[in-house]
Amino acid sequence: MTEHTRGPWAISGDYGLFQSEIVAPNAYRHAVASVWTKRSIEKGTILVWPEGEANARLIAAAPELYDACVAGRAYFEMLIGAWERSPDGCTLLPSGGGVVEDIGDDLDTTFDTWVELTTAALAAAKGQEP
Repeated sequence: MTEHTRGPWAISGDYGLFQSEIVAPNAYRHAVASVWTKRSIEKGTILVWPEGEANARLIAAAPELYDACVAGRAYFEMLIGAWERSPDGCTLLPSGGGVVEDIGDDLDTTFDTWVELTTAALAAAKGQEP
């Protein structure tokens, strides 16, 4: 399967009268998408379409959202693997047999990575700083 264009993607000004482009960070800054971000012209002024701008931010954040999903999946696969290896099939707390203690640092690191990537991706999708 072909991989998607690596990010980060960015919103690049106007493309035509009513659209913005989502561009990739390669040498050519090629467009990966065009999004309608303006809705009409009224008395010579182009009116912004806020929902279209939000859509553009969400599309531009797609590579970061993808990475956050991959990190989340890794975390839960690690957690499920620990659960499946636990002696009673359900005890994951350190006080209940040490299963999480055996993978504790890796699990904590994977969880922290997931939280960090998810926070940054959601902020990017909303047009905010993480």
